[in-house]
Amino acid sequence: MPPTSPFPPSSSTPGTGHIHLALQPPNHPAFETLAFSYPLKLVVSSAHTLPPAPPPSSSRQPASEQERNENDDAIRPSEVPLLFLLTYGGGLLAGDTISLSLTLDPGTRLTIATQGSTKVFKSPPSSAPTTPSTQDLTAHLAPHSALWLAPDPIQPFKDSHFAQTQTFHIPSATAAAASLGVLDWVTCGRAARGEVWALASYASRSDIYLSSSHAKTITKKKLLVRDAIKLGDGRSSSATLSQQRAQNDGGPRDPRTAMHGLALYGTLLLAGPVFAPLAAFFRMEFAALPRIGGREWAGASNPCDG
Repeated sequence: MPPTSPFPPSSSTPGTGHIHLALQPPNHPAFETLAFSYPLKLVVSSAHTLPPAPPPSSSRQPASEQERNENDDAIRPSEVPLLFLLTYGGGLLAGDTISLSLTLDPGTRLTIATQGSTKVFKSPPSSAPTTPSTQDLTAHLAPHSALWLAPDPIQPFKDSHFAQTQTFHIPSATAAAASLGVLDWVTCGRAARGEVWALASYASRSDIYLSSSHAKTITKKKLLVRDAIKLGDGRSSSATLSQQRAQNDGGPRDPRTAMHGLALYGTLLLAGPVFAPLAAFFRMEFAALPRIGGREWAGASNPCDG
């Protein structure tokens, strides 16, 4: 008979994590909750110190909501913590599940990153395609809080299955806006080993909701943004392209042809006053790019005119 363990049974679920960042007087951020279980690991690194907020000008009113946020010492933290999201072994095995919940109190700011690409290891031949490696995040941002989520890209190995869902709740009131920056990207895989979009299936979805809450309970929400990508149909990449085309019955196309030679696909989502300058920069750069049909034809001569 095996000996009885002197420790109480664990009540945690593998792969779960909980983050709650609060603001202590006068304006110092502190983690009220930071819990995780294998294979997930959360590591706090050195925080980024913010410069003191400039004193409000008595000669004029702030011209924008961003200036009101920056000039209000009560909602401006002294620093921005840096949190690394890691997995043991640097990746996810078939069937691994990561589930992370995040709460930011009013006035807090947090940066979440990784220390390298999240590798999705191949599924064994006997593994069912319906049990991929999964990663889920649910984040609640209070008024005047800010989240910058910028992990390294997902790196799916050959014949791997991966599914990810990210859900963000931000305040619906404009005067109490939160700020959100999310980078979601995936590489073609291990190109040096000839694995270029050789994954079996990949799916990622990011939802941003405008939410109204009372007593920390969401009472109303409205979908603001939904971004989704789906690659592969679950079949092994060992089959030839001609075989997969012949078997394709309307499902997702083989990513090796659908990606048209691209080595990386990514989406950057920006919302709120903190990231307004960054969003403006990207809009300016995008507007300067040449486009098909961008030529002004009104003053051009017609070669067909005699």
